[in-house]
Amino acid sequence: SDLEFDMSKKQTSGFLHGMLKTNLEKMYKRGGFGHRHDKSKPYKLLQPIKKIIFQGVKPPPPERPDIRNWMPEPEDEVMAHPSERQPYHPPELYQIDIPQHNYYSPPRPQMKEQSARAIGKGSRKSARAVVTIIPGSGQFLVNQKPLVEYFATHMTRDRAIRPLTATATHGIFDVSARTTGGGFTGQAEAIMMGLSRALEKYDFGHHLALKNANLLTRDERIVERKKTGQPKARKKFQWSKR
Repeated sequence: SDLEFDMSKKQTSGFLHGMLKTNLEKMYKRGGFGHRHDKSKPYKLLQPIKKIIFQGVKPPPPERPDIRNWMPEPEDEVMAHPSERQPYHPPELYQIDIPQHNYYSPPRPQMKEQSARAIGKGSRKSARAVVTIIPGSGQFLVNQKPLVEYFATHMTRDRAIRPLTATATHGIFDVSARTTGGGFTGQAEAIMMGLSRALEKYDFGHHLALKNANLLTRDERIVERKKTGQPKARKKFQWSKR
């Protein structure tokens, strides 16, 4: 019922227990505790014993140190005048000279030997190419044939030698390319990409010029597949309304 309370948990004396029981009986006979805004019900009778009911339920808050009047000791470093503070000497680890590099030219090992060679691989559509460069007189071979004999059009020739034009290295390297698959356009662009990577590997100083010419990015465009019920990838058969 409403008068059942576990008084064992409340550390109260017999007098407080009787007063609590008497007040609760009065509230029960008059219709319960009521609301604090309802003047007709004795809500105020609960106020004298409110602290007794909730005594021991919540522990008291922990004591906190009074820091309102706290002042640091004179020997603390905080009280020292800026002119009296000792200068900070960083460890020797932070005194190492770190070379400053360009954002587009991070440090990479370069091939310093003049007789060294560099190999780059490129691809375009279904064509693949492996390009080898060595310092020489400027000879350009594609599948054991001169460039002008293998590629008959000026467009394919210009695309194959575009990295040499971007880096101004005509006549400095002997280029040998092996290419398979695809057509002449795809093979020429595959050689272009492989030659760009070989030049970058040989001397990373060419990276910025090749990057600005967009010669280091793989062109992922390929022919779109034919669709069922259509003559080509996008083309449709003639449709008659009637």
